[in-house]
Amino acid sequence: MTPHEFLIGQQGRRTHLVWRDAIKVVQAGVPKPGPRRALYLANWDESMTHFFDDEIRRTRPEWWADYTHLEPEDRWAAESGGTDIFNAYKAKVEPLWALARTLIIRFDQGYTEENLRDLNRLPMRHITRLSADVRANAAVFTAAMRGNHTAGLRHLDWTWGSMDKAFFQACSHLRLWTQLRSLSLQWSRMDDEGLQTLLELVDHGGLCRLRLEHQQLTDVGGAMLGDWSGLRHLTFLGVDSVGLSDEGITRLVSGRGPFALESLYLKAGGFREVTLGPKTGEALGKSDMLCGLKVLHIDASTLGDAGVLALIKNPGLASLERLVIRSSGLSDAGAFAIAEATHLNGLQSLDLDYNYGITEAGCDALQCAPHLAHLTMRLA
Repeated sequence: MTPHEFLIGQQGRRTHLVWRDAIKVVQAGVPKPGPRRALYLANWDESMTHFFDDEIRRTRPEWWADYTHLEPEDRWAAESGGTDIFNAYKAKVEPLWALARTLIIRFDQGYTEENLRDLNRLPMRHITRLSADVRANAAVFTAAMRGNHTAGLRHLDWTWGSMDKAFFQACSHLRLWTQLRSLSLQWSRMDDEGLQTLLELVDHGGLCRLRLEHQQLTDVGGAMLGDWSGLRHLTFLGVDSVGLSDEGITRLVSGRGPFALESLYLKAGGFREVTLGPKTGEALGKSDMLCGLKVLHIDASTLGDAGVLALIKNPGLASLERLVIRSSGLSDAGAFAIAEATHLNGLQSLDLDYNYGITEAGCDALQCAPHLAHLTMRLA
């Protein structure tokens, strides 16, 4: 059975049942070690990548590999549902280079900036995702991204480095900015000017997922994101410890719709001592950006009960499937408010962990709410 033949009949089934049956099919049909086996696993990985959404793939990649990549030579194709190569630069894995879809490079595996300069020498033709955990300046980044191996690159996940305005200007001629669909930047010391330059580079492309983590922004950066024309086309936006306060979040989410956003991740912190409090809840409660939202994740905030009360008044949350409000100072009042918000009847998962003000009374109210009867809960 091919992956297409299997998956065509799986729409609407429970996820764990699909995973279980897929593993049985893969194990039953896997060839002996060799090129045919590599191609077989690559095809299944790629099919599973397209079938399941990103959140599911992030939570299950190692689990999937443990059951389908059973031989040592299979481990190059294990993570994130695509066809990956581990220790790619130094490993001799021919003829598997031609099958690679994802390349992962990590500094703790012995890679350096200089290794990146030689990426275009590797026989990779179908790379769609590059994940790098290596410090790199503009010259090294440009060298790594120039060449036919990045012609199909759609997803870039980069950690470390110093990505300021000068960095992006020096790399502005690269074609990848307009071909990316997903961009994740962590610990790259990006300031407001750097963000503005980056947004200009990707403005005319097809970017639909943007995650910024541990940057050096101010609330001006929040306004830049809010005014950016590409914001309307994003399906995922992650703003994690970048330095935005209530004012920055308010300016980010205050635009008029329609928006395509399905997942919004907010976490307070960063290089500035800021927090996200009740005013963030008020801004989200009035925001068009939440209309059609499926996943809302708020972490390490001071949202409090007042912020939650304001947030859940947004009628756009009727489409919400997963709500996470962790470490945000909630008490029973916040739990009671969620239990009484009957328009949240589409929720499938609720996570209020690390809100130690929620007592047994709040937990009981949530568990007894009729519109929350069938969801998975995680409570403090």
